[in-house]
Amino acid sequence: MNVPPVKELRTICRKNIETGWYPVYVVRPFSIYITKVLLYTPITANQVSLIGMIFGICGAFAIGYGTFQSGIVGIMLLQLGYVFDCVDGELARYYKQSSVNGIFIDFLGHRIVIPLIFLGAAFMIYMNNQNIYMLIIGILGAEASSSPLNTVKRNVIMSLSIHSNLDHYNFQKLSRDSDTKEGLTPTPSTAERFLKAILFYPGNMNVISISVLGYYQFREIFTLFLLGYFILQILAQIGMAVSWYINNSVENEFISLIKNISNAYLSREVNNSKRDKN
Repeated sequence: MNVPPVKELRTICRKNIETGWYPVYVVRPFSIYITKVLLYTPITANQVSLIGMIFGICGAFAIGYGTFQSGIVGIMLLQLGYVFDCVDGELARYYKQSSVNGIFIDFLGHRIVIPLIFLGAAFMIYMNNQNIYMLIIGILGAEASSSPLNTVKRNVIMSLSIHSNLDHYNFQKLSRDSDTKEGLTPTPSTAERFLKAILFYPGNMNVISISVLGYYQFREIFTLFLLGYFILQILAQIGMAVSWYINNSVENEFISLIKNISNAYLSREVNNSKRDKN
């Protein structure tokens, strides 16, 4: 099999929209070499996703074991898991084999690994000082880290999409109201971008990794830091719920989705009509 050189692979496997400095400047320059090696093998993108998930799970358990040595191993496994999380997308884009199953495995991996990372950090502290209150806050932070509000939002939007013939829900009025709000989405502030960078994956993984390293050197300081970080995760979910409720964000996103689907359908019909005429 003729595999293109790395420079060409970067262009072929490049993600259309890449957010965050960490994947762009730290992981992608390295992950492409693993992708190149795997292109000589029969390993698929979905299999790579599963490998990355296993690394992440093992890394979280290693951190939770509660020793400095296991913490170092755990951090290395978490970082390796994220590298493979990038590699699976590069393989899928090279083979042009992006699939619903691939997206499902990717989301499943995040839903499992991210809370486990938080649980690992909470158990690390518990194993060293038997602080049950810290463990409870860590468990709540772990649940918050999986962004349950986003899961609820997706479920609501899916439910509305499936049951869009509900008589008691005025979709026409909602559509007219949303027309007046289009283009009014405020630009995120520097503080909002910073919070997003540290609260969501892979930022939260890196915050936990740094905290694990610091914990074994300055236990009291990083115990308080992790406590504050767990609470921040919880407060962020509460803040999202309040903000979405006040701004009708879920309704607006639903209408935006319906419009995008309609526009895509119309565009496809126009293209099919042109092909039929030709």
